[in-house]
Amino acid sequence: MTMIAVSNERSILRISGSDALSFLDGQVSQSVAQLIDGEGSASLLLQPDGKMVDLVGLHRQGDEVLVDVATGALDLVEQRLRRFLFRVKVTIERTDLVVCWWPEGGPVGNTLSKRRYGARGVLSVHDEVPHGVQWLHELESATFRIDQEIPAFGSEITEGTIPASLGAGLVAASVSFTKGCYTGQELVARLDARGSQVPFHLVALRSVEPFVVGEELRAEVDGPAGVVTSVAPSIDGAATIGLGFVHRSQVECGAFVSSSGRSITARRLDGALIFGP
Repeated sequence: MTMIAVSNERSILRISGSDALSFLDGQVSQSVAQLIDGEGSASLLLQPDGKMVDLVGLHRQGDEVLVDVATGALDLVEQRLRRFLFRVKVTIERTDLVVCWWPEGGPVGNTLSKRRYGARGVLSVHDEVPHGVQWLHELESATFRIDQEIPAFGSEITEGTIPASLGAGLVAASVSFTKGCYTGQELVARLDARGSQVPFHLVALRSVEPFVVGEELRAEVDGPAGVVTSVAPSIDGAATIGLGFVHRSQVECGAFVSSSGRSITARRLDGALIFGP
């Protein structure tokens, strides 16, 4: 079994203290109290208006929680959490823990926590780099992420991203609709009640020809439809794959032409379980 280390792309915050669980439960969309010790789950961390800060992982370790976040979002996530530290016994600290991704099966050896990462992978947290680890180059990492249909901070996840636009499967895997209130809940709940009717939807893209981030997607008949947000070579090298957003009026079209004249197929991701426990 091959293990892929992605610690340069994900970092870990430790949330501890006597109020850690209740504090975090009021800040994230997933139910922290229902997490099993040593197991993890995805969760939304939202701005007060309900738009995205980051898609994070929660890993319960007894009475504390490890939060895995995109390394590029680390400052923003920490600032967002500290913003609500009022009269609570909570400590937020950065760690040197290592985050690894397994493309199949599950981690072996000393593992602090694990959770599903993508359709076929497992993300695990370790206190040191496991023996035999394989480090990915940036392009390889992008290929695996896009192949797994995982939105990335700074590409698909920005301060203006509405969670429902990332797909109903992602929302279902990262939101508890039975827990108590949390920051940003209103927009998530309202859109869920209305059938996730958002202006744009995340799609998986593929073409035998190369295309690039920022290219406009056009329907053959109706004109501008969306934009490419992530691109990488496919695993077998036979195509270019990517992620992007397409307007809801044309998301079922399935075939687009990029602004460079490339023919690109698109598949809506609403039905995919992108993350899970």
